[in-house]
This record gives sequence, C-alpha cells and structure tokens, in this order.
Amino acid sequence: MDLKDKTLINEENQVVKGEIIVTFYSEETSKNYVIYTTGKQDNNLLLYAASFNEEGDSLKINSITDDQEWKIIEKVIWALKEVGQIENTSIFSDID
Repeated sequence: MDLKDKTLINEENQVVKGEIIVTFYSEETSKNYVIYTTGKQDNNLLLYAASFNEEGDSLKINSITDDQEWKIIEKVIWALKEVGQIENTSIFSDID
C-alpha cells in the first residue's frame, strides 16, 4: 500500500481527515514526516506537518515541537513550491 493511501491517526487515536501531500524520512532526526492538507481556506492551501510511525494501514502522527524539525519541514515545503506541486499555502504546527 502506498503511504499516500494510509489513514492518518492523531495522538488521541482519532482519524484525521486530510490528503497526504508527501511523506519523507530525515536522516538528521531519524524520523518519518508527513505533510498533509485539510483543504483550502481563503484560497490558501492549509498544510499540516507531523512526524509519524507506520502502524498497519495507518500513519500514527505526532506533533512537532522541535525547531530543528520545523526547519527540515520548511525546506521540504519550499522545495515543493519551487517545483509547482503546491502554492498559496498556510502552514500549521498543530495536528487535527
């Protein structure tokens, strides 16, 4: 199963309704990350980011609280913008 087809589960074991934009692994932190969207608001794509552990058909997502992790995620988001995969974004640190 492709990671983009997996269900997102938050820290309270609730399903998060959203579309996975990209998943990636960081050697700096030895963690997996997911960037996902819950749609648009005021013509901006709402982006969320979290670290995750794969559990069967789900991605168990965790909040990011470390500045180093946010810098890594921001680099990935800027790279996605540069290649035109995403545009007009608002980034949020809290997971739904």
